[in-house]
Amino acid sequence: MLLYKYKGLILKRENEDIELEQENKNLEFKKKNFFTLDPLEKKYLYFSRPSELNDPFDCNIQISFDATDKEYLQWIKTNRKKIIPGYKLSTVAGIKKAIKESDFIERFSKTSKELIENNHVLSLTTDCMNESMWALYANNYNGICIGYNFNDSNFSFVPCKIEFSGKKTYEYFSENLKPIIFEEIFYDNKGENPLYIFKTDTNQKSNILYNLTHKKECWANENEYRAIIHDTDFFNMPNDCCTTKVFYEDSFLSEIIFGYKTPSELINYIIELVQKDYTNQIKFYKIFPNLTDFKLEKQLLEIQS
Repeated sequence: MLLYKYKGLILKRENEDIELEQENKNLEFKKKNFFTLDPLEKKYLYFSRPSELNDPFDCNIQISFDATDKEYLQWIKTNRKKIIPGYKLSTVAGIKKAIKESDFIERFSKTSKELIENNHVLSLTTDCMNESMWALYANNYNGICIGYNFNDSNFSFVPCKIEFSGKKTYEYFSENLKPIIFEEIFYDNKGENPLYIFKTDTNQKSNILYNLTHKKECWANENEYRAIIHDTDFFNMPNDCCTTKVFYEDSFLSEIIFGYKTPSELINYIIELVQKDYTNQIKFYKIFPNLTDFKLEKQLLEIQS
Protein backbone atom coordinates (compact mmCIF):
# COMPACT_ATOMS: atom_id res chain seq x y z
CA MET A 1 0.00 0.00 0.00
CA LEU A 2 1.42 3.36 -1.05
CA LEU A 3 0.62 6.45 1.01
CA TYR A 4 1.73 9.95 0.09
CA LYS A 5 2.91 13.16 1.71
CA TYR A 6 2.74 16.47 -0.17
CA LYS A 7 5.55 18.94 0.52
CA GLY A 8 6.06 22.43 -0.87
CA LEU A 9 9.39 23.81 -2.07
CA ILE A 10 10.54 27.38 -1.55
CA LEU A 11 12.39 28.42 -4.69
CA LYS A 12 13.61 31.85 -3.66
CA ARG A 13 12.78 34.57 -1.22
CA GLU A 14 10.57 37.47 -2.24
CA ASN A 15 12.45 40.05 -4.35
CA GLU A 16 15.51 37.75 -4.37
CA ASP A 17 17.46 37.93 -7.60
CA ILE A 18 21.04 37.00 -6.75
CA GLU A 19 23.29 34.93 -8.98
CA LEU A 20 25.13 32.26 -6.99
CA GLU A 21 27.65 29.54 -7.75
CA GLN A 22 25.94 26.13 -8.11
CA GLU A 23 27.32 24.84 -4.80
CA ASN A 24 26.06 27.92 -2.98
CA LYS A 25 22.71 27.61 -4.76
CA ASN A 26 22.35 24.07 -3.41
CA LEU A 27 23.20 25.17 0.12
CA GLU A 28 20.74 28.04 -0.08
CA PHE A 29 18.01 25.79 -1.47
CA LYS A 30 18.63 23.19 1.24
CA LYS A 31 18.50 25.86 3.95
CA LYS A 32 15.20 27.28 2.71
CA ASN A 33 13.63 23.83 2.42
CA PHE A 34 14.94 22.26 5.62
CA PHE A 35 11.57 20.80 6.66
CA THR A 36 11.15 19.11 3.27
CA LEU A 37 14.70 17.96 2.54
CA ASP A 38 16.02 17.07 5.99
CA PRO A 39 13.45 14.24 6.50
CA LEU A 40 14.36 12.87 3.06
CA GLU A 41 18.08 13.02 3.66
CA LYS A 42 18.00 11.67 7.23
CA LYS A 43 15.15 9.20 6.54
CA TYR A 44 12.49 10.13 9.05
CA LEU A 45 8.82 11.09 9.25
CA TYR A 46 7.85 14.15 11.26
CA PHE A 47 4.88 13.77 13.62
CA SER A 48 3.08 17.04 14.44
CA ARG A 49 1.24 18.05 17.56
CA PRO A 50 -2.52 18.69 17.13
CA SER A 51 -2.00 22.42 17.65
CA GLU A 52 0.20 22.50 14.53
CA LEU A 53 -2.52 21.12 12.24
CA ASN A 54 -4.25 23.40 9.73
CA ASP A 55 -7.83 22.50 10.75
CA PRO A 56 -8.98 24.18 14.01
CA PHE A 57 -11.60 21.45 14.53
CA ASP A 58 -9.11 18.60 14.10
CA CYS A 59 -8.36 16.56 17.26
CA ASN A 60 -10.75 18.83 19.16
CA ILE A 61 -12.26 16.70 21.92
CA GLN A 62 -15.22 18.13 23.81
CA ILE A 63 -15.51 17.25 27.48
CA SER A 64 -18.68 16.39 29.36
CA PHE A 65 -19.43 16.11 33.07
CA ASP A 66 -22.68 14.19 32.49
CA ALA A 67 -22.97 11.04 34.58
CA THR A 68 -25.41 9.18 36.81
CA ASP A 69 -25.00 9.07 40.59
CA LYS A 70 -23.83 5.47 40.19
CA GLU A 71 -21.14 6.58 37.73
CA TYR A 72 -20.04 9.38 40.06
CA LEU A 73 -19.67 6.85 42.88
CA GLN A 74 -17.71 4.49 40.64
CA TRP A 75 -15.39 7.36 39.66
CA ILE A 76 -14.82 8.21 43.35
CA LYS A 77 -14.08 4.55 44.11
CA THR A 78 -11.66 4.23 41.18
CA ASN A 79 -9.81 7.42 42.11
CA ARG A 80 -10.01 7.07 45.89
CA LYS A 81 -6.23 6.85 46.34
CA LYS A 82 -5.77 10.10 44.41
CA ILE A 83 -8.48 12.06 46.26
CA ILE A 84 -7.49 14.06 49.34
CA PRO A 85 -9.91 13.44 52.26
CA GLY A 86 -12.42 16.27 52.52
CA TYR A 87 -11.76 17.36 48.93
CA LYS A 88 -14.91 18.47 47.10
CA LEU A 89 -14.73 15.57 44.63
CA SER A 90 -14.83 12.96 47.39
CA THR A 91 -18.66 12.86 47.41
CA VAL A 92 -21.39 12.85 44.77
CA ALA A 93 -22.81 16.08 46.17
CA GLY A 94 -19.36 17.65 46.03
CA ILE A 95 -18.91 16.70 42.38
CA LYS A 96 -22.33 18.09 41.42
CA LYS A 97 -21.50 21.37 43.12
CA ALA A 98 -18.01 21.58 41.59
CA ILE A 99 -19.12 21.12 37.98
CA LYS A 100 -21.25 24.26 38.25
CA GLU A 101 -18.19 26.38 39.02
CA SER A 102 -16.55 28.13 36.04
CA ASP A 103 -12.96 27.74 37.30
CA PHE A 104 -13.48 23.99 37.69
CA ILE A 105 -14.76 23.69 34.11
CA GLU A 106 -11.89 25.81 32.78
CA ARG A 107 -9.35 23.68 34.63
CA PHE A 108 -10.70 20.45 33.16
CA SER A 109 -10.91 22.00 29.70
CA LYS A 110 -7.23 22.90 29.95
CA THR A 111 -6.40 19.37 31.09
CA SER A 112 -8.33 17.95 28.13
CA LYS A 113 -6.35 20.09 25.67
CA GLU A 114 -3.08 19.00 27.28
CA LEU A 115 -4.17 15.38 26.99
CA ILE A 116 -4.79 15.75 23.26
CA GLU A 117 -1.58 17.72 22.77
CA ASN A 118 0.37 14.69 23.99
CA ASN A 119 -0.64 12.86 20.82
CA HIS A 120 1.64 13.21 17.80
CA VAL A 121 0.12 13.01 14.34
CA LEU A 122 1.34 12.16 10.83
CA SER A 123 -1.13 12.87 8.01
CA LEU A 124 -0.84 10.95 4.73
CA THR A 125 -3.09 10.36 1.72
CA THR A 126 -3.85 7.61 -0.78
CA ASP A 127 -4.13 10.15 -3.61
CA CYS A 128 -1.07 11.52 -5.40
CA MET A 129 -3.19 13.01 -8.21
CA ASN A 130 -5.21 15.38 -6.05
CA GLU A 131 -5.37 18.78 -7.74
CA SER A 132 -6.35 20.77 -4.65
CA MET A 133 -3.63 19.13 -2.54
CA TRP A 134 -0.99 19.89 -5.17
CA ALA A 135 -2.11 23.52 -5.06
CA LEU A 136 -2.47 23.79 -1.27
CA TYR A 137 0.32 21.63 0.16
CA ALA A 138 2.87 21.51 -2.67
CA ASN A 139 3.15 25.25 -3.28
CA ASN A 140 0.95 25.31 -6.38
CA TYR A 141 2.84 22.47 -8.14
CA ASN A 142 6.23 23.86 -7.05
CA GLY A 143 6.82 20.91 -4.77
CA ILE A 144 6.93 17.16 -4.36
CA CYS A 145 4.69 14.28 -3.36
CA ILE A 146 6.56 11.51 -1.54
CA GLY A 147 5.29 7.92 -1.76
CA TYR A 148 5.90 5.60 1.20
CA ASN A 149 5.56 1.83 1.08
CA PHE A 150 3.25 0.53 3.82
CA ASN A 151 2.47 -3.15 4.38
CA ASP A 152 -1.26 -3.58 4.91
CA SER A 153 -2.17 -1.36 7.88
CA ASN A 154 1.12 -1.55 9.76
CA PHE A 155 4.34 0.36 9.49
CA SER A 156 6.80 -1.49 7.31
CA PHE A 157 9.85 -0.07 9.08
CA VAL A 158 10.65 -2.10 12.17
CA PRO A 159 12.62 -1.79 14.25
CA CYS A 160 12.75 1.97 13.99
CA LYS A 161 14.29 4.78 15.95
CA ILE A 162 12.37 7.55 17.71
CA GLU A 163 14.04 10.92 18.22
CA PHE A 164 12.74 13.67 20.46
CA SER A 165 13.73 17.29 20.09
CA GLY A 166 15.74 18.64 22.97
CA LYS A 167 16.44 15.22 24.44
CA LYS A 168 19.06 12.80 23.14
CA THR A 169 16.98 9.74 23.87
CA TYR A 170 16.46 6.94 21.38
CA GLU A 171 13.92 4.16 21.80
CA TYR A 172 13.99 0.96 19.79
CA PHE A 173 10.97 -1.27 19.60
CA SER A 174 9.92 -4.51 17.92
CA GLU A 175 7.12 -5.41 15.51
CA ASN A 176 4.46 -4.89 18.18
CA LEU A 177 3.67 -1.24 17.44
CA LYS A 178 0.73 -0.76 19.79
CA PRO A 179 1.92 2.70 20.90
CA ILE A 180 1.40 3.86 17.31
CA ILE A 181 -2.15 3.85 15.94
CA PHE A 182 -2.55 3.70 12.18
CA GLU A 183 -6.07 4.50 10.95
CA GLU A 184 -8.03 5.65 7.95
CA ILE A 185 -9.67 9.03 8.55
CA PHE A 186 -13.48 9.22 8.39
CA TYR A 187 -15.49 12.35 7.69
CA ASP A 188 -18.69 13.62 9.31
CA ASN A 189 -20.04 16.78 10.92
CA LYS A 190 -21.42 15.16 14.07
CA GLY A 191 -18.85 15.83 16.78
CA GLU A 192 -20.89 13.66 19.13
CA ASN A 193 -18.17 11.80 21.01
CA PRO A 194 -17.16 13.86 24.04
CA LEU A 195 -14.75 12.75 26.72
CA TYR A 196 -16.85 12.00 29.79
CA ILE A 197 -14.78 13.06 32.80
CA PHE A 198 -16.69 11.06 35.40
CA LYS A 199 -17.26 7.85 33.48
CA THR A 200 -14.85 4.96 33.85
CA ASP A 201 -16.16 2.63 31.13
CA THR A 202 -14.01 1.31 28.30
CA ASN A 203 -15.69 3.54 25.70
CA GLN A 204 -13.60 6.49 26.85
CA LYS A 205 -10.53 5.45 24.87
CA SER A 206 -12.66 4.85 21.78
CA ASN A 207 -14.16 8.34 22.15
CA ILE A 208 -10.66 9.82 22.16
CA LEU A 209 -9.68 7.72 19.14
CA TYR A 210 -12.88 8.79 17.35
CA ASN A 211 -11.96 12.45 17.68
CA LEU A 212 -8.39 11.81 16.55
CA THR A 213 -9.53 9.94 13.43
CA HIS A 214 -12.59 11.92 12.30
CA LYS A 215 -12.61 15.22 10.43
CA LYS A 216 -15.37 17.43 9.06
CA GLU A 217 -16.79 16.47 5.68
CA CYS A 218 -15.23 19.45 3.90
CA TRP A 219 -11.86 17.63 4.16
CA ALA A 220 -13.09 14.37 2.64
CA ASN A 221 -11.40 14.98 -0.71
CA GLU A 222 -8.00 14.49 0.95
CA ASN A 223 -8.52 10.73 1.50
CA GLU A 224 -6.37 10.84 4.60
CA TYR A 225 -4.71 8.08 6.55
CA ARG A 226 -3.23 9.03 9.88
CA ALA A 227 -0.55 7.62 12.15
CA ILE A 228 -0.83 8.69 15.79
CA ILE A 229 1.72 8.24 18.55
CA HIS A 230 -0.60 8.18 21.53
CA ASP A 231 1.38 6.39 24.22
CA THR A 232 3.83 9.09 25.28
CA ASP A 233 4.83 7.16 28.40
CA PHE A 234 6.05 4.29 26.21
CA PHE A 235 8.40 6.65 24.40
CA ASN A 236 9.46 8.48 27.58
CA MET A 237 8.39 11.68 25.87
CA PRO A 238 8.78 14.93 27.81
CA ASN A 239 5.63 17.05 28.07
CA ASP A 240 7.35 20.04 26.48
CA CYS A 241 8.48 18.03 23.47
CA CYS A 242 6.87 19.26 20.27
CA THR A 243 9.04 17.48 17.70
CA THR A 244 8.87 13.75 17.11
CA LYS A 245 10.76 11.96 14.35
CA VAL A 246 10.25 8.34 13.37
CA PHE A 247 13.15 6.98 11.34
CA TYR A 248 12.70 4.40 8.58
CA GLU A 249 14.66 1.93 6.48
CA ASP A 250 15.58 2.74 2.87
CA SER A 251 12.93 0.42 1.40
CA PHE A 252 10.15 2.46 3.02
CA LEU A 253 10.66 5.28 0.48
CA SER A 254 9.13 4.17 -2.82
CA GLU A 255 8.74 7.17 -5.14
CA ILE A 256 8.95 10.94 -5.47
CA ILE A 257 6.64 12.93 -7.75
CA PHE A 258 7.57 16.45 -8.83
CA GLY A 259 5.09 19.20 -9.58
CA TYR A 260 5.21 20.39 -13.17
CA LYS A 261 6.34 23.89 -12.12
CA THR A 262 9.37 22.64 -10.20
CA PRO A 263 12.56 23.92 -11.92
CA SER A 264 14.72 21.21 -13.49
CA GLU A 265 17.80 22.16 -11.46
CA LEU A 266 15.88 21.56 -8.23
CA ILE A 267 14.51 18.27 -9.55
CA ASN A 268 18.07 17.18 -10.35
CA TYR A 269 19.28 18.27 -6.92
CA ILE A 270 16.65 16.18 -5.10
CA ILE A 271 17.23 13.15 -7.33
CA GLU A 272 20.98 13.29 -6.65
CA LEU A 273 20.36 13.67 -2.91
CA VAL A 274 18.09 10.62 -2.80
CA GLN A 275 20.26 8.44 -5.04
CA LYS A 276 23.27 9.24 -2.86
CA ASP A 277 21.57 8.37 0.44
CA TYR A 278 19.30 5.43 -0.47
CA THR A 279 20.34 1.93 -1.49
CA ASN A 280 17.01 0.87 -3.02
CA GLN A 281 15.58 1.78 -6.43
CA ILE A 282 13.46 4.91 -6.02
CA LYS A 283 11.11 5.86 -8.85
CA PHE A 284 10.83 9.50 -9.91
CA TYR A 285 7.81 11.00 -11.66
CA LYS A 286 6.56 14.35 -12.82
CA ILE A 287 2.93 15.41 -12.65
CA PHE A 288 1.51 17.67 -15.33
CA PRO A 289 -1.93 18.82 -16.52
CA ASN A 290 -3.33 17.21 -19.65
CA LEU A 291 -5.33 20.15 -20.99
CA THR A 292 -6.98 18.00 -23.67
CA ASP A 293 -8.37 15.36 -21.31
CA PHE A 294 -8.73 17.87 -18.46
CA LYS A 295 -6.89 15.77 -15.87
CA LEU A 296 -3.51 15.33 -14.24
CA GLU A 297 -1.08 12.78 -15.63
CA LYS A 298 1.91 11.14 -13.98
CA GLN A 299 4.98 10.61 -16.14
CA LEU A 300 7.94 8.40 -15.20
CA LEU A 301 11.28 10.19 -15.42
CA GLU A 302 14.12 8.32 -17.08
CA ILE A 303 17.02 8.59 -14.66
CA GLN A 304 20.56 7.57 -15.51
CA SER A 305 22.33 5.77 -12.66
